[in-house]
Amino acid sequence: MERERIAATANNIQAARNAAIARAQLAEAARLAAQTEAHAAATRAHQLAELIRQMQEQTHDDASMENRSVRNKPPGNPSGIPRQEPPRDPPGYTPYVPPTPTRSTSSSDWNLKCKDFSGQETYPGLGSDFPSWLRSFEDAIAHNKACLPDHAWNDEQRRGALIQKLSGEALECYNHYRDELEGRTFGYHDLVTRLRRTFQSLLSPNQAAELLKAPKPVSKSWLAHLRFYRHVQRQFALPVPMVIRYFVHHACPERAETMKLILGFDNEWNDFRKLDSVITYLTQEVGTGVGYKTPKHAHAHFTTPTPRNRGTRRDGDDDSSGDDKSSDTSIPPSRFQKKWCERCRRNTHNTTDCYGAKRLRKKDAKANSATDATPEPQPTSIAKSIEEALARQLARDDEWIRKQQAAIAEDRRRHDEQMRKQRMFDAQQHHEWMRKQQAAIAEDQRRYDERTREDQRRRDEQDEQMRKQLADEQRRNEEARRFHEQIARTNTKSPLKSDEPKSPQSMLTHKLSTNTRSRKRTTTLKARATIKKQPPSPKPQTLSANAQK
Repeated sequence: MERERIAATANNIQAARNAAIARAQLAEAARLAAQTEAHAAATRAHQLAELIRQMQEQTHDDASMENRSVRNKPPGNPSGIPRQEPPRDPPGYTPYVPPTPTRSTSSSDWNLKCKDFSGQETYPGLGSDFPSWLRSFEDAIAHNKACLPDHAWNDEQRRGALIQKLSGEALECYNHYRDELEGRTFGYHDLVTRLRRTFQSLLSPNQAAELLKAPKPVSKSWLAHLRFYRHVQRQFALPVPMVIRYFVHHACPERAETMKLILGFDNEWNDFRKLDSVITYLTQEVGTGVGYKTPKHAHAHFTTPTPRNRGTRRDGDDDSSGDDKSSDTSIPPSRFQKKWCERCRRNTHNTTDCYGAKRLRKKDAKANSATDATPEPQPTSIAKSIEEALARQLARDDEWIRKQQAAIAEDRRRHDEQMRKQRMFDAQQHHEWMRKQQAAIAEDQRRYDERTREDQRRRDEQDEQMRKQLADEQRRNEEARRFHEQIARTNTKSPLKSDEPKSPQSMLTHKLSTNTRSRKRTTTLKARATIKKQPPSPKPQTLSANAQK
């Protein structure tokens, strides 16, 4: 039983392995079929282009032959029409032959959906954003490979396509490199490395971070200012939470706290798409941002994000005229208005009544009062103040990084503990399963032994019965032999005149044949006696002549 069970388990494992191999083979066949279909489609397109070209050539040849035959054919001269000579070509005239369309395999002739790279800086001093353009160039090549799978883009073709997409300063840079190498060529990756090194920004990450602290230009909108932040982040690989924090604190300082409430907790500032709601809020509050100027002594204060009239503020030059009461057209809250807190994301209370928002307002009020009490720094200490602010920011960033690392370590520890418990649980389950399997195997072995003993007992009984039957058969045969011997001794009228001893079977056959002959003789004698006793049959009477008449 155990052997059968082990064999069944092995068969199940082999069947599962064969099924997995079959699935892999089906997937490979599907992939090969897709490649074959794509290759067949490209081949059909190429054949169709060749056929069109041949048809155009045939059409052009037919047209040329027809023109030549018409030109050489002598004109008819019907009756009543004077004979005229056809116009002849002037000397030195060459008939026009249209060009034959051919399919080029050069990388410069493929239409890559990618704009040219001129090397011009979008923002002065911040580089030309060559990595982003290189990604779009690689995406265009991938799209071209997907459309034409039979065309393989090697490094030489990539280099040729990249050179074709260069213009302006980038092309001049490439020509300068080519002149420096004195006719020697360099590969695609070498060219990319040189262009990335040439068109990168010369600023350090700290200097780029200082640029993000500058106020928004008056002529730019909120979206354009956000694009500038994203450009700096891409060029210098700055942390996304730090860039979002700079945008919240320096784009519109007087509404920084409201933007914090809209964004949520600090540990969730890891995606620029979260700023879409901030841009929407700023557009509703102060317009698109074009013409908006940050007040000279702007303090971050809390404002409820209520809808206002869309539009731009007046120019920021006239700061001394009036207050901001004319532009405040917010709708007063009513008791029928639904409650919603932008910080807690709940509908149990308003944002103005949020406990966390009140704490932030008190903290910002203390910070603003301390800022107002602090005298303005002198021009001689501006660099020192900038260094201190940068050091504080770096310290905050280091603290944030340390907290993130601690959180990651704690998560890893929890994960390891959970995995250890899971392994222990799995080991216990496996031990229990093995114990049950061993008990089942022992039970199967016990049942197998019992069935084996029962079968052996039955076979012994059958053997005993067979021995008894054989003994009875031998005894009956011995009795028959003795009986026939006795008959042979008592039978003195034996028809056989032979001195050889006769077997019981031959003697029984002889007796049966003798009995048969005597029986036949008796039957014949009885039949004869019966015939003699029967009377004779009467003779037939003859009719007289009168009776016949």
